[in-house]
Amino acid sequence: MTQKEALDILKMGHSVFLTGAAGTGKTYILNKYIEYLKSHSITPAITASTGIAATHIAGQTIHSWSGIGVYEKLDSWTLDKLEQNEKLFKRYENVKVLIIDEISMLHASRLDMVNTLFKKLKYSDKPFAGIQIIFCGDFFQLPPVVKRYGKVEDFPDESHEFAFNSKAWQELNPVICYLKENYRQQEDATLNKILNDIRFERETEKILVKLNNQITEKTETEILKLYTHNIDVDTINYEKYCALETNLPEFSYETISDGKKNFVEILKQNCLAPEILNLKKGTKVIFVKNDKNREYQNGTLGEIIDFDVSNMPIVKTFDGRKISVSRESWQYANDDGKILAEISQLPLRYAWAITVHKSQGMTLDAAEIDLSKAFGSGMGYVALSRVRKIENISLLGIHERALKINKEVIRQDKIFRAKSERASQALDKYYIDKEMKIKLKRKQEEFLLACDGTLETIEIKEEVFEKKEKVKTTMITLNFIKEKILPEKIAKERKLTLGTIVSHIEELFEGKEINEKDIKYILKDLEKKYNKEEVKIINKILKQDTGLTIKHRTLNNKNGINIDFQTLRLFRLFI
Repeated sequence: MTQKEALDILKMGHSVFLTGAAGTGKTYILNKYIEYLKSHSITPAITASTGIAATHIAGQTIHSWSGIGVYEKLDSWTLDKLEQNEKLFKRYENVKVLIIDEISMLHASRLDMVNTLFKKLKYSDKPFAGIQIIFCGDFFQLPPVVKRYGKVEDFPDESHEFAFNSKAWQELNPVICYLKENYRQQEDATLNKILNDIRFERETEKILVKLNNQITEKTETEILKLYTHNIDVDTINYEKYCALETNLPEFSYETISDGKKNFVEILKQNCLAPEILNLKKGTKVIFVKNDKNREYQNGTLGEIIDFDVSNMPIVKTFDGRKISVSRESWQYANDDGKILAEISQLPLRYAWAITVHKSQGMTLDAAEIDLSKAFGSGMGYVALSRVRKIENISLLGIHERALKINKEVIRQDKIFRAKSERASQALDKYYIDKEMKIKLKRKQEEFLLACDGTLETIEIKEEVFEKKEKVKTTMITLNFIKEKILPEKIAKERKLTLGTIVSHIEELFEGKEINEKDIKYILKDLEKKYNKEEVKIINKILKQDTGLTIKHRTLNNKNGINIDFQTLRLFRLFI
């Protein structure tokens, strides 16, 4: 199918699966359609299966948008709870078009959950409550992440739950728009042929010979490096960080935690931000959390270009935006919403190298790729198809597993191609003469009106996130300190943990926003709780070791002092 045909089908309001090989322009068509809708006063919900994929289309994850979050299933209690969420309810009430990009990485069960929520929140029995749904992606690329016993499997088996196997997909029965022409590798027939041969498992041995000719030694260039395993990515990133100029100022950020030890450990194990993060100018980074103000998302790439007056990093993203980064919180709450544990850290990690999984959806001018440890289906195809020309690929190694394609995907692909061909033939009748073209236009206009859009085209203003002068959360705490309010009361007023407020005070103190005199009232309050001898002992211990660790969580000694961790942190400010 051509791009024009796909756009015409989308404009008619059909629910669609937009697919095709890497580089055929799937994201381009999505963006053209989004632009078309906005020019007719319709704002589509733009989502993707992963955070990094969402950054490519200026959207958010389907998990975040839909409300399914990290739920494994939707029981009646959870559904009722989500229905009471006024903001979520309004979102479903207003949506007319939903886009889900990189559908290959969305588990079938998650798609069924989204369908269930649509029916529940829009009081409808129709699939996805009858709105237009657009799936976009390529099942030859990376499959859904498989979890067993709450843990991600590094070597999942072939029983992937692809989205096309979901009940929701069968109910929706989307029109298949299979794009054929490759635009990314159109100047490189060799790479184009290799990718097509991998796609259909043709001439595997010949492909391996060709690719082995591309194998080179590791380079010291600044091109992005793609690896299949996190451990290799972490090693490269650490080496690259150590190679930065030694005379540059270095700032260290340690994870701050508060709450029950077992819950804190769960948070730390699942948090992508490292426990201790060292940064200098020139550090390549990737964001690992979505920002509430949408300045960045999980997967946004950039480089540290400076530090602000509070010694917090300023990141310049690859699309040229500058972001002042502050700490983010990860919380563990019970079913009633009570926070049982919380950790805070900068939402960053190093990114000279990234995993093949994180590269999906990117187009790179050049890349250094290591496929010697490839394990899952689609890995080689995804990695190699990121680059426009084979000459710009530095291949460090390749295993034949890298060329593996899931058999079920190959079978399903034949069905998709046949359905796309039928859709293309059905559309042909609208191109026959002037009268049929008018009919096509009328159908497209009817859909616009059904979505409460306008027939006339309006000018699309470039979306600029209102810099509602984002008031840093630490600055709000500063206002309380100016009024001499104690940390416990600030925490209660702001509905935050005491640990978070103490972190704010530490940050303000380090950034010279406040001094010892400003918080002397806190010390006076602390000294009321302990006698002079106890205060002396506390100060002595802190002078010996100012780097608070888990061993300081509670201090019990021969003198009978019992002091909690957050109080110790406050005492430390006066050492």
